[in-house]
Amino acid sequence: MPIPLQPFSFDVPLLHAISRNHSIFLDYILLAIALISEFGLVWLLIGLVLENIVKGKGLLLKIILSLISSAIINEILKIIFFRERPYLSLPAIHHLGPNWTNSSFASGHTISSAAALYIIWCHFPSLRCLLLVLFMLIVWSRLYLGMHYPSDIIVGAIIGVFVGSMTLLLPLNKIFQKVWLSSKPKS
Repeated sequence: MPIPLQPFSFDVPLLHAISRNHSIFLDYILLAIALISEFGLVWLLIGLVLENIVKGKGLLLKIILSLISSAIINEILKIIFFRERPYLSLPAIHHLGPNWTNSSFASGHTISSAAALYIIWCHFPSLRCLLLVLFMLIVWSRLYLGMHYPSDIIVGAIIGVFVGSMTLLLPLNKIFQKVWLSSKPKS
């Protein structure tokens, strides 16, 4: 049986403030952002493009591993803890998107986005500002759409940075080169 979690004291007032300030334009934009960030899709696409710039660094492999690790950790958290999604427990919260009834804790979009962001952040310092804007739009969409409490986002970001940093510690470059070199035909 999952451990029930209640929102923190700052969660509900912040969500009400966000929910009062919505528009049709933002509805479409933030729903689209939430959709492209589903399953880390946007980070995979960015990684694919950047992998061609830094060939042999295993950037895409690192992003894929971080997304898989993020999904596993998120599923474990949702088994251990249960917090009803804001749009289900707070009637005044503006809701758009799928009607998920699983736990809102922690935000899977945020965990995967923070993990992938951290990896790309470390490889491409010149892109940090753009990456941070994209990350903020993704996490804002989770709040705006009524899917998560702010504390779901905060915890998700912390876990995601941890996953990204642990992924970078793996000796993937050596493994990648060993597998790549051993798979080439000998002449």
